Amino acid sequence: MRQQINLFARANQNSGHIEARYAVCLTGEVGPVLTEFAAFVRQEGRISINCKPTDCEQFLTTGQYWNAHELAEVAAQHSGRTKEEELEEHLADYYIKRRGFDETFANGECFRYGALNTGGMGAVYYGGSYGGYCVVLQGDFPETRGEVAYVKYDSLDNYVDAAGRVDVARLGPNLAADSHKCRLAAIKHEAEIATHPRDAWPSLLCAGTYMEAVFLQPPVRTAIDRVRMDAHYMADTEHMLKTALTTGLAGDEAKRLSTYRKIQLLLREHHIVLEGV
Repeated sequence: MRQQINLFARANQNSGHIEARYAVCLTGEVGPVLTEFAAFVRQEGRISINCKPTDCEQFLTTGQYWNAHELAEVAAQHSGRTKEEELEEHLADYYIKRRGFDETFANGECFRYGALNTGGMGAVYYGGSYGGYCVVLQGDFPETRGEVAYVKYDSLDNYVDAAGRVDVARLGPNLAADSHKCRLAAIKHEAEIATHPRDAWPSLLCAGTYMEAVFLQPPVRTAIDRVRMDAHYMADTEHMLKTALTTGLAGDEAKRLSTYRKIQLLLREHHIVLEGV
């Protein structure tokens, strides 16, 4: 078996490289604004996790967030199938890439994935987001700052090929430890920052692409700061709720509405804010 890489140590080793790239960025015309932007990210940056409605409900109900490997393990105990079969079904088209990434790094099966978030919907791509709900964790999460790494772009889409091979040479320079996440964010958005007013900064990190967060500490319900939904999706769901009171719903719409109501009640019970963005 090939020797596994310590992802967090690799991110920490890249700090000098990021410092040098950031210093070059500051010599340009947008240098002063980039300094402000980096300070903003350092102050406001949180890890967020995008969830399907049923996964969000499970997180709020059990108080624990399970990664794909843990979900597959639990499912296998009830289905009679193997964990690997459950994992392949759960990850679908991402199975080979996720398997390749997790096997490349030490403790990869314990990894949890999220996004660096300063106000948007988290892990987004052009045209949508991964899951209907965005769970934003508190600013002091994770407690062990040495066990989180930030990636400039989505790891699977940008640094893993179709056969599951990780391009470590390309990934390495685009990793940041927690201490340098704000500088990596500034480097990534250098070309855009001049055209984005400060009131647009909260959503800039999650606009079209996002910075991925990879971490080990299992999130628990008490670590949740708030939950976000796309404002249009939220309004549509609220409209469905009103419609259901008079005409009723069936099939997928009924399931969606039922899960939404359960999430609403759980959030209220645990005093967690639900907001549309």
